[in-house]
Amino acid sequence: MPTYQFIRLQGYPRGPASKKGTAASVLAEGRREPSHSRHVDAPEIEVTPVDAEWESLREYQAWIEATMAQSVSPQNIGGKVVERKVRKDATAIGTVIASLPTETKDTPLEKIKQFRNECIDWFKEYLGKAGMRLNYCVLHLDEKYPHLHLWFTPGRDMLSRREWAMSSVTNPSIRVKQNLRQDFYREVGRRYADELEKPKEERRRRIPSRAVAAANRLPPGEPNSNGSVMGLPVAKGSNSSGADRHSVITPGMIERSPFYIGTVRRMIEAVLQQRQRIGDLTEEQIIRLFAERSGASEECYGDIIDGMLEERRKDAEESNQRPGTSAIDRLRKFQESSSGSPSPSAGASDTRHTGVTPGNYGSSPEGGKGTPTLDRLKAGRRLKGHTPPER
Repeated sequence: MPTYQFIRLQGYPRGPASKKGTAASVLAEGRREPSHSRHVDAPEIEVTPVDAEWESLREYQAWIEATMAQSVSPQNIGGKVVERKVRKDATAIGTVIASLPTETKDTPLEKIKQFRNECIDWFKEYLGKAGMRLNYCVLHLDEKYPHLHLWFTPGRDMLSRREWAMSSVTNPSIRVKQNLRQDFYREVGRRYADELEKPKEERRRRIPSRAVAAANRLPPGEPNSNGSVMGLPVAKGSNSSGADRHSVITPGMIERSPFYIGTVRRMIEAVLQQRQRIGDLTEEQIIRLFAERSGASEECYGDIIDGMLEERRKDAEESNQRPGTSAIDRLRKFQESSSGSPSPSAGASDTRHTGVTPGNYGSSPEGGKGTPTLDRLKAGRRLKGHTPPER
C-alpha cells in the first residue's frame, strides 16, 4: 500500500489556553501540558531550539504576547500610511506540522531524527525568504505517527520596524500552498513517502465535528462509557489523577443544585414541544419517562414530575376559564376601532358607506370591487383626506 506525504501550514491568534484554536492552546498541547495532553498516555517529546533566545517555551509564549502588544500594523488610508495597533485576532504564531507516513512503533529513531533535521533546514530557508524566523521544532513520539511541530514568528527585520504581520505567510493562496507541497516533496518528502498526495477518489470525506458529535450522541439519560450521563452535568471526583473521574448523582446533589433541576426540566420541555415525533404518549407519560432516564434517583425526579404536572394542570385550568373570542368577535372589534362607532350585530352586514346589500358585493365608491368592510375603510380614508388638521 503506497504512503503519502503530510504537511500543513497554519496560523493561530492570541487568546487563553482554555480556548481552542489559540496560540496559547497550541503551545500548551505542543509542550504536553496535562490539561492539553489527555489524548496520550505517556507524553514523549523532544524540543529543538532553532533560532531562539528564550530559556523555555513559557517564556517564548510570554514574549509573543508582550511583543505583539507593543507592535503596530501600518495601513494605507487615503494615500497616507497610518500605524494602528495589531488586531486582537491577528496571527500570533505560525505552525507547520510535518508527519511521517509510517507508524511510530515501526519507524527507526534514526530515520525520525533525520527527517526532523531535513525539515528544519528546509523550512528555515523557506520561511526566511518570506521574512519569518523559525524558532522551535517539537518532535512528538507519543502518538500513532511521529510528527513535527515547527513554530515561527516574524523575522528580526520586521520586528525592528515594530511590525507584526504573518497572515500572508500562514494563510496564502491555494496556488502557493500547492507549490509548497510540491517543492517540499521534490526536495525532502520523496525520500520518506511514496507519493505526494492521495488521489481524490481515495480520500476520506471530512465530516464536520458537530455532525460527528450528533451521530454519536446517546439519548438523554443513557450512561456513557466513562459512567457519566448524557444530557446532565456530572461532578468530578476528588481522586482524579490526570483524567476526569465522575461520581454518581445523589439526591442531595440534585436538591442542592438548581442547575441540575433546570437541566432536567429543559430536557423534558424540549421533548414536549415535539410530541408528534414520540407517538401517542400523553404529556404525563413523557414527563415520567424522561425524568426517570435523567440519571437521578426516584426521590429526586419524583419532585420534578409532581411540580411539572401541577404547573401544567394550572395552565389548563386557566385556559379553560379564560373566555374565548371568535373570528366574528375579532372582526367586530376591528370595525369599532376603525370607525369609532359600534358595529352592527354579528349576523348583519355593514352597508353605511357602500350601499351594498348583504350577500351582494358590488362596486366600491372608488370604482373597485371589494367587501363591505374594505369599502367602508376606503371611505373613511377619503373623509380624512378632505379634513386636513389645522397647523
